[in-house]
Amino acid sequence: MERLKSERNRLCAWLSEDPDYIVDHCGDILSVNECREVQKQTSASEKISVLLGIIINKGGGACQSFMDVLQQNQDHYKHLQQFFNNSAQGLITPKVVSDKCSVVSVNEVRDTRGKSFSNKVEVVSDPGGGLSGLVDGQVPQANYVATGGSVILADQISGVRIDGDIEFSVCVKPPEAFTGTVNETQTVPQGPAVRMITEHKVELIDCLRSDPIILQHAQARNIVTDMQYQDLKQTSGPTRAVTDLLDVVIGKGQETCDRFLQVLRGADVLDTYPQLRNILNIN
Repeated sequence: MERLKSERNRLCAWLSEDPDYIVDHCGDILSVNECREVQKQTSASEKISVLLGIIINKGGGACQSFMDVLQQNQDHYKHLQQFFNNSAQGLITPKVVSDKCSVVSVNEVRDTRGKSFSNKVEVVSDPGGGLSGLVDGQVPQANYVATGGSVILADQISGVRIDGDIEFSVCVKPPEAFTGTVNETQTVPQGPAVRMITEHKVELIDCLRSDPIILQHAQARNIVTDMQYQDLKQTSGPTRAVTDLLDVVIGKGQETCDRFLQVLRGADVLDTYPQLRNILNIN
């Protein structure tokens, strides 16, 4: 089960090439209602995301049966053999490579409780910096490669109960700006996508609250993490869930906001929320 959780995003991408094929081979694992729940999803990635969620929630027995199905049908998916090759080689923890100006965070937090949780990362960008010992500019084989002042967060959090605030923050500063203590903050100008969502937030809430499927779209496109998706899904009331979703998206900055707007402009999303055409000025 843990391996399915840790590789969920990659499996979702690989199996989305032909979602119906793998669903058809899960007849002994899924109930009729569960199969219907998967098949009613509008996109390939959503089908696989829901499928994996159902199987993981069923526990170890279902997860092992699903692993057996994957192994039997790995030739059908061109990337799926990587999943079993890594397993055979005993790669339980990710391979990480980073230069001196970059950060890769792969912490694992499990079964704990606290009043607050904070994970702050701050690095100094150095586009000229690189990994030493490379031949002809080759990048080493690794699950996570961070260079030039980049940040990769691959933390896994499960079974955690926080009574107060949860804060994740990343700050990448140019060399000349890195002065003082790491607790100092730097104002980041808002990009056009951030402004667009912020300025139309009330209209978006009123539109998107009509159908909670927007949460699944956000999870399938990695706009929100699996943990954030579960929290949003359990939020009381559609209005609050959509409000919290938009707050999460805005908090992640320009790139995430731009990707979320691309999701909103998708044909399947526009069919569900026709009001978006007016809000986003789509002809």
